[in-house]
Amino acid sequence: MFYQLEQQVLQLPVHEQLELVEKIIHNLKTFGIYNPISYKSEENAFWDIIDSLDWNKSNEEAILEPATVKLSKLSEKEIIRFREILAEKLYMLDSLSIAKNIGEFSYKNEEDYFSADSFLYARAFIVARGKEFFYKVISNPECTPKDSYLESILYLPNLAQQLKTGKYDFDANTRFCYETYSNKSAWLPLEVKSPLELAIED
Repeated sequence: MFYQLEQQVLQLPVHEQLELVEKIIHNLKTFGIYNPISYKSEENAFWDIIDSLDWNKSNEEAILEPATVKLSKLSEKEIIRFREILAEKLYMLDSLSIAKNIGEFSYKNEEDYFSADSFLYARAFIVARGKEFFYKVISNPECTPKDSYLESILYLPNLAQQLKTGKYDFDANTRFCYETYSNKSAWLPLEVKSPLELAIED
């Protein structure tokens, strides 16, 4: 049902999509669900964790360690919110314009092979470089770092959860899917298939 609704919304003109978003936000505010102040605070906390990555270290585990420890000291609910915001930021970077600027494995055309995983790890690196750099790439995709990847940040919430509770695996579903091609509107004019569509076909 949600997949069908998403497709119907994406078929609307952009101005109608924006009007729909405004109506949804209005209704959420009415029922006390939407709280922009709370989200801003959570986003600031997210970037604060990201800023604790240690780039002086040479391997990914060591780079992540300070952030893992810091995140593990928060509540389980806050760890879940961190994971949600991480997925959202990765989703925001899932676009054709950025995919064309990641270096050797950049998207070239529909005929040449393009690694969805490599693009995901490139987006993960962008998030890992912090808030200022993230929004710089969002506003100017040509600033995307070349041949730079950080897969391990995808597992940061799980590592923090494991350090806190001793359990690594927990429900990893998020509102935003960060897999490549999920943000279909950002891949226009290409008619890409989202991971959900590919799963349905299989």
